[in-house]
Amino acid sequence: MTIKSLGVAVCLKSLLIATVIFIPGVSLFSSTSMSQDIGGIIGGMMRLQQQQYYNGRQYQRRRHSEDGDSSKENGEVNRKKENDERQKAEEVKTQAQAAKDLIEDASSFVKDNPSNPRLIEFVEKINDLDAALILGNPLKLKHLMEELSGALRHEPGFEVMEANRIGKNEQEAARYLPELITTSKQQQSFIRNYIMNNPTARPTAKLIPLIKELDSNLAKPNLNQLKMLTSKVDVSIRAAGLTDDFLKSKNNLEDPLTGKGSREFPDNH
Repeated sequence: MTIKSLGVAVCLKSLLIATVIFIPGVSLFSSTSMSQDIGGIIGGMMRLQQQQYYNGRQYQRRRHSEDGDSSKENGEVNRKKENDERQKAEEVKTQAQAAKDLIEDASSFVKDNPSNPRLIEFVEKINDLDAALILGNPLKLKHLMEELSGALRHEPGFEVMEANRIGKNEQEAARYLPELITTSKQQQSFIRNYIMNNPTARPTAKLIPLIKELDSNLAKPNLNQLKMLTSKVDVSIRAAGLTDDFLKSKNNLEDPLTGKGSREFPDNH
């Protein structure tokens, strides 16, 4: 017998003696029952560990599901917030354009009526409205527009002059708006395809907001707004070093009127 086997035998013998001494009523021949008890304890511990593992996995799944629901909910909230902000920006833009038109009408009226007894009052209101327009204060802007418009409504000839301006704007829109729409759609197609083919390019981050503006403005074309936007987009394309690419691609872009043309665009920028 080896030393290792001898040591194991001694340990087993000591354990058996201790069992007889300290556990009254336990026979030397009850080792089978004791083994079953120990086996039951070990089995119970293993079942407990398995249950704890199962509970942990269930908890992780619930957390994952809750995180997913939370992420989805946050995404919906963010989208609603973006839509609200976009709508608010459109309303502010529309209000600003209305304020500019009113300032133009009021200024023309003052120039054409230098002997009007309320001349100084009108000039003061025009100046206040222009200052609010520069500061971009929507609430103050609305209040000052109502004041100036209300004052001018009582002046003879103002409504006629305003109607003439509206008619002139409609004539200009009929003449120039189709051309601006075509230019906007060419810019829209170029930018959309550029960012699609070059999602990691440096200019892409600056071009993405422009495509959103173009989409929004082309949904409801307005002469003055498209004038400003096409100029803004042109400057951005030049700043990105894409002017040559844009000019070369205009013939390849899908024609906004006919729907014909290839859609091949440069990449590797």
